[in-house]
Amino acid sequence: MTSLWRTLPLAATIALAACSGATTPPENRCLPIVIPAPPKMVYPANGATGVPDGNFTLVLTYGFGSSLTLSATGAPTVTTSGVTTLPNGAGYAVPALQPATTYTVTGSVVISPGPGCGNSTSTMVFGTFATI
Repeated sequence: MTSLWRTLPLAATIALAACSGATTPPENRCLPIVIPAPPKMVYPANGATGVPDGNFTLVLTYGFGSSLTLSATGAPTVTTSGVTTLPNGAGYAVPALQPATTYTVTGSVVISPGPGCGNSTSTMVFGTFATI
C-alpha cells in the first residue's frame, strides 16, 4: 500500500503535464491579434464637403501609421507625407488634390503577433470628404 501512495503524485504530475497542451515555450507562441477601433477624422470630419483641394493638415483622433492614402475614382491616389503629434490627435500633411472630388481616407499598419508568426497588414477606412 505504501508504494502505491508514493507513485500516485508522480503519476498525477505526468498526467497533468501531458494534458496541459504546452508544446512550445511561451516566448515562441503567436499572440492573438487585437485590432483597435480605427481613429476618427477630426478635420475634415467624415462626410465633409467644401474641403480645400489640398495643402492642409488632415487630423485623426490618434496616429495610425506614418502616412495615409487618399483615393478617388478618376483621380490619382495621393499619399500624405509624415505624421505630427497634435494636442487633439495626429496630423497628416495633405498635398494638392483634385477639385470637386470625393476622397476616401485609408491607413495601413503592420501587426506582428509574435516572433516567428509572420506579420499581417491591417488597412482601415477612416472616412470620406469632398473637395471644392
